[in-house]
Amino acid sequence: MLTNIHIDILLPIGGQGGVENVVNKIAPYLQKQGACVRVVQFVWSGIHWVHESLAFYPLVNDGGEYSSEQLIGHYTGFMTHQGKPDIILATAWPLMTLVAQESLKRLNKGTCKIISWPHQSIDVYASTGCGGMEYLALSDAIFALNQKTYNMIKAHNKDCKVFIVKNPVNFTQCPIQPAWITKDRTLLFVGRLAAQKRVDIILEAVSLAKDTWKLILIGEGEEEGTLQELVRFLHIERQVYFMGWIDNPWETISGISAFVMASDYECLPLSAIESLASGIPVISTPVDGIIEIIKPGINGFLYPLKDSRRLADILDAMADGILPVPAPEACRESVMDFEETEVLCVFAKNLVEVLNK
Repeated sequence: MLTNIHIDILLPIGGQGGVENVVNKIAPYLQKQGACVRVVQFVWSGIHWVHESLAFYPLVNDGGEYSSEQLIGHYTGFMTHQGKPDIILATAWPLMTLVAQESLKRLNKGTCKIISWPHQSIDVYASTGCGGMEYLALSDAIFALNQKTYNMIKAHNKDCKVFIVKNPVNFTQCPIQPAWITKDRTLLFVGRLAAQKRVDIILEAVSLAKDTWKLILIGEGEEEGTLQELVRFLHIERQVYFMGWIDNPWETISGISAFVMASDYECLPLSAIESLASGIPVISTPVDGIIEIIKPGINGFLYPLKDSRRLADILDAMADGILPVPAPEACRESVMDFEETEVLCVFAKNLVEVLNK
């Protein structure tokens, strides 16, 4: 299907997180289908996150801010020396679509399909200067992670070619957990310790809950020091555990009551899907993607943004048996269509359809 097709996965930054995990699942699969894949990252901080089977090209080896003109210059230079691909997956920021298009114009050699592959809310990208709908419109097709993003893009341009693609989950790496024993109350968070994740709301809820809940935090990020200070301020040092980054926590964790999120915004967090695949219910704010998979009382619960009191109420109701305990089998069943074998196959078929358009 993809024999000798050259694909660039173009990213602005990279490190440890959901986008990187998805790339490390999809890119090796595309190579097994015969494609030649390059991961091209503009700004590299020295973190070796790319799967060992992949060709990795960091273009700038230091931090700082770069204009779109500088990014275009870097990618044009890269393709001049390394060759032009057949497909560019402009990943994460919509701005990457502009960079891809302008770089191809300057190269002026043959055709290349550009597929935008945003991993966050388009409104959030636009508000943070990373591009919005105007850049997505420059692509030949768009891969959307959830129905809301799909609908937004179609409302903006009904003729735009949009595919819903799912994040692949390897169920064999997510062994199903036994049903929660209510006397053992442990919450799990997996993700970057960044401002948007609002881990402070989770910490406040743990301190407000009537019963004693433990919280395991797996991840690293710029907010870690601030969160550790908040733990001390709330006097919950004996309840909260900072575990750092763990590549595949689902094979080692046990005794988890629920996976918890408090994000201000998301697109479709991979960690939440992996949690459900492990039979662990998800308690989350009603962010994009999550509201399409969480069925309250069946596989988790939802609470309002920035509302630590409401989250604490849910924890109390779970501990008291007022809220039902979601069954592990129901949690897993709710995300079966994210199983990676089918997701990866569909992803490759979509690439072929765009290429042949």
